[in-house]
Amino acid sequence: MGGEWKTARLGDLVDSSLGKMLDAQKNKGTPRPYLGNSNVRWGSFDLQNLSLMRFENDEEERYGIRDGDLIVCEGGEPGRCAIWREQIPGMKIQKALHRVRAKDGLNNYYLFYWFMLAGRTGRLEPFFTGTTIKHLTGKALNELEVPVPPIEEQRAIAHILGTLDDKIELNRRRNQTLEAMARALFKDWFVDFGPVRARMQLPSPSGRGVGGEGAAPNPRIKLPLPPPLLDNARALRKHATDAETLLWRLLRNQQLAGAKFRRQHSLPPYILDFYCHALKLAVELDGGQHNSAEGQQRDARRSAYLEERGIRVLRFWNNDVLRETEAVLEAIYQAVQERQGVFPSPPAPLPGGEGSPMPFSLAENALDERACLPADLWQLFPDRLDDEGKPEGWSKRPLDEIADFLNGLALQKFPATDPDDRLPVIKIAELRNGVSAKSDRASREVPAKYIIKDGDFLFSWSGSLLAKFWTEGEGALNQHLFKVTSESYPMWFVSHWVHHHLEAFQAIAASKATTMGHIQRGHLKAAMTLCPPDDVLERLGVVMAPLVEQSIHNELESRTLAQLRNTLLPKLISGELRIADAEEFLERIA
Repeated sequence: MGGEWKTARLGDLVDSSLGKMLDAQKNKGTPRPYLGNSNVRWGSFDLQNLSLMRFENDEEERYGIRDGDLIVCEGGEPGRCAIWREQIPGMKIQKALHRVRAKDGLNNYYLFYWFMLAGRTGRLEPFFTGTTIKHLTGKALNELEVPVPPIEEQRAIAHILGTLDDKIELNRRRNQTLEAMARALFKDWFVDFGPVRARMQLPSPSGRGVGGEGAAPNPRIKLPLPPPLLDNARALRKHATDAETLLWRLLRNQQLAGAKFRRQHSLPPYILDFYCHALKLAVELDGGQHNSAEGQQRDARRSAYLEERGIRVLRFWNNDVLRETEAVLEAIYQAVQERQGVFPSPPAPLPGGEGSPMPFSLAENALDERACLPADLWQLFPDRLDDEGKPEGWSKRPLDEIADFLNGLALQKFPATDPDDRLPVIKIAELRNGVSAKSDRASREVPAKYIIKDGDFLFSWSGSLLAKFWTEGEGALNQHLFKVTSESYPMWFVSHWVHHHLEAFQAIAASKATTMGHIQRGHLKAAMTLCPPDDVLERLGVVMAPLVEQSIHNELESRTLAQLRNTLLPKLISGELRIADAEEFLERIA
């Protein structure tokens, strides 16, 4: 099958452009956000630390990118690439990147997967220039030889592989939601003592007001709006721009996929133009004032603040709403559909038919939603604080007393002599990025307690100080990492306390006058935890444990999907596997 495909020079199949040189002294024009090498991952973009560069009018199109463009790294890891599908107006690229736009006869998504395969198999390396730092120049990019199946087969290949990647991305978003839910609950229950304060009719440390009658089973907890913010929201409703008026007519009354949007929704310290609370989706409309460097930096801070709270932000220019209304609606509709597939099912009911699933809001900053607990869970919390300011009947214990922190080994003492009997070495890099072909290997003679399995909780005590449940298969625990276990407390509880103290630990490590900062066991002893009675913890685990378990399940499923994609990739790109066979196989695992 693959023998029937032609091979062509990439330069004859695409329109490509290298980005603009970053030079603050010479560059003039309007500040625009731009992508650099560090912003590009395989198949995705890291948009957390965008900067601005000036572009003149004649450079807007030359260095601009649009939906569907393939962005390819010129240096660093030459050939690393992703398809641009983000909704960020005016985005440009810096010289470290190529913008590749397929002409008729070539599909950009197919080309992305060809680059993925070529990068893994070393096919790109003969085209690199440079010695210490490798580069894929524009000339070399054009000289790449690419197999070109008929366009229908290209689309089918991209669809098959993209279906697997879409499922992986969906799991990633689901886990973001699960983690946000769990963090919000943990903070409210074990840090702010929200249910206790609500029963006492006291405001929480975060300022939330309390409604309800004393120990009523389903209290309403609302955050009072600052009067100036409330007045501003009301004024904006009365003096909406033409674009806002038009979009509101289209979004109101659940007209778009049943999503209920609110207009001028207050979320201190911000007011969102349109917000769907159920999907945690914000739609912002921008006018010309947002083009300034100050305006774009302010917008970036605003978006980062919202995204940290699990809220997805879509931005559109006012002119786009007025002139390209259908395209704007399609983008919002796509986001609504994606978010509707993100949220997990409610946790399982309480055992023995007691109570009901969680009917409470999980948004940390919900302003006019009820944050409620089933009556039987509500009664688990005491109705007073003791002299130390903690819930009555709860104990305070050091972190190293509720869990065991096993430090890893110097695994060079266990060299892997047998290639068929070895384990990947789990270091800080593996905890961050997962196991790769470049990961070190150790003998299986490592003592059993140092062998890591899926679901184990790991914590790096030096360097970047990361903490997560491991889902990369068996491995050997290297030094600078703790394997965290507990015989007395559930791991959902222990893991959240580690994460709660993580920021303080990171600050301690950063203060060390060494290349690689770290914490010591004394810091674990100084980190205090609040522990409810065992029966209370067990009942609360009915809500919390499924969130962690589902997150681990999603990670494991994504690993299986990635392995399947990696298996299919060379077979599909080479033509060894027929499209019909791959689609049939995909249907069986769907």
